[in-house]
Amino acid sequence: MKTKKLNQQGFSHFEAIVLIVVIVLISAVGTFVYSRMHKSHTGSYGFNLPYAITADNLEHIWVTNHNDNSVTELNAIDGSLVKVYKGASYGFTITSDNLGHVWVANHNDNSVTELNAKDGSLVQVLDAAKYGFNYPYSPTADNLGHIWVANIYGDSVTELNAKDGSLVKVYKGASYGFSAPNAITADNLGHIWITNYGDHNDNSVIELNAKDGSLVKVIKGASYGFNNPTGITSDNLGHVWVANVWGDSVTELNAKDGSLVQVLDAAKYGFNYPYAITADNLEHIWVANYRGNSVTELNAKDGSLVKGYKGASYGLNGPYAITADNLGHIWIANRSGNSVTELNAKDGSLVRVLK
Repeated sequence: MKTKKLNQQGFSHFEAIVLIVVIVLISAVGTFVYSRMHKSHTGSYGFNLPYAITADNLEHIWVTNHNDNSVTELNAIDGSLVKVYKGASYGFTITSDNLGHVWVANHNDNSVTELNAKDGSLVQVLDAAKYGFNYPYSPTADNLGHIWVANIYGDSVTELNAKDGSLVKVYKGASYGFSAPNAITADNLGHIWITNYGDHNDNSVIELNAKDGSLVKVIKGASYGFNNPTGITSDNLGHVWVANVWGDSVTELNAKDGSLVQVLDAAKYGFNYPYAITADNLEHIWVANYRGNSVTELNAKDGSLVKGYKGASYGLNGPYAITADNLGHIWIANRSGNSVTELNAKDGSLVRVLK
């Protein structure tokens, strides 16, 4: 009787080959499943010099990646990756409106990209020829259905209709006091606030009427503490907050009349190159300190210090942009770390670090 030739383990050559193939397949499937379950450790979020961040009202977080002209969309509920959008028309600063649109200012080609916040699909790209964009540095949305874009090299501001992206008006000229306008925000009282970048030695804030774009006030002077203001936000208590990156300070204004409330300095608050600032809906102000690798939390009612967040445990590495969503989370884009840090807005505890 013939017997089949066995290897040392008691298997035929054929059976051994089959076993090896099965083991390889199981290993490959296991590796794939593990990688899908651990996205935050594989770099799958596509962060590449994250520059700006915003939250929409559909529970999404949007991050622009300056190095490769892309936008990363996250789920605000669990921080999971939705999609990475790449192309020549994506990537500098970003905002969202309450109509389901996301607006991206592209300084490289002087354009603004409009996306559908529901699925990230492209709606349109608005170019400089018609809209007067000239190094569009930051956009914002008001609650009246307008988008406002600060053009840092054009010494101008462009107003758009948020419904269809049509041009409303380009504001320019000595009467408006624009001098390298870079940061912009809208309050809930019908005002638009624009900071003038300190490189032009202006160090001022411009207030416009959101209804018609008319000039309300030019705010400047040593008493306001403006020193290269690069971040601005408004809270729901009637205050406007300005981050002065060269002054290591934050200026608080009264949104009703633009009067000075107070100037907060570094000695007490730990500001270290405060580049960006945001307000949540829980009466907190959050300041991203780029060089300090830290975030400062303030009480919006009186400007008192709540807490400073710093250290490797928070994953803060060159925090360059910051935003708050309507679910009680704070999101920080870490430019140097190619990561995003999520905090709990109630107590500042770490939720997760995505990279």
